[in-house]
Amino acid sequence: MEIKAIEMLKEEHRMIDELVDILDTSIDRAERPDGLSPHLIDKEIEFCRDFIGKWHEMKEEEILIPELQRRGYPLDRGPIFDTIEDHRKGRSILRRLVATGKISDPNERVKSFAKFASAYSLYLYEHIREEEGGLLHAAELSIEDQDKEEIDKKFSKINKELDNKGGREKYKRILESRREELDNSAR
Repeated sequence: MEIKAIEMLKEEHRMIDELVDILDTSIDRAERPDGLSPHLIDKEIEFCRDFIGKWHEMKEEEILIPELQRRGYPLDRGPIFDTIEDHRKGRSILRRLVATGKISDPNERVKSFAKFASAYSLYLYEHIREEEGGLLHAAELSIEDQDKEEIDKKFSKINKELDNKGGREKYKRILESRREELDNSAR
């Protein structure tokens, strides 16, 4: 029996991969003479702050990690430790990225955004690959069939909360609109 929750996290990772591509494109645009419009980066910051920083990591840290702990995975090494440490590192970069949205000077805002978006993009790219080979792989191997349904229910509960705030569809639309804006500005 497959864990729907794991597939859900992997689907979210594909959305985050798309964000990485968008961030990288925005960074490239920020370095061009015609630049990047400061107001266009707000949606990228929102996606990072809310979808990744709140919803996605919540599922991993509040449901999946405790489940793996119950199965004997230690906190001080291995996939749980790696994920928690990575999330800490990511939150540190994310705080700086979010702070760029509050910079009033447009040129300084774009410059600062590019700097921290670059760091966050690299972090996300590496983190997803490590997590899929570590934490998610450990969950697939160690969680027994009788527990998978309960985990899926817990994930569904978080997704319902997310749906009340626009759902994953909201974040998919953010990605689509940013991709379209960047593609249009390239012309």
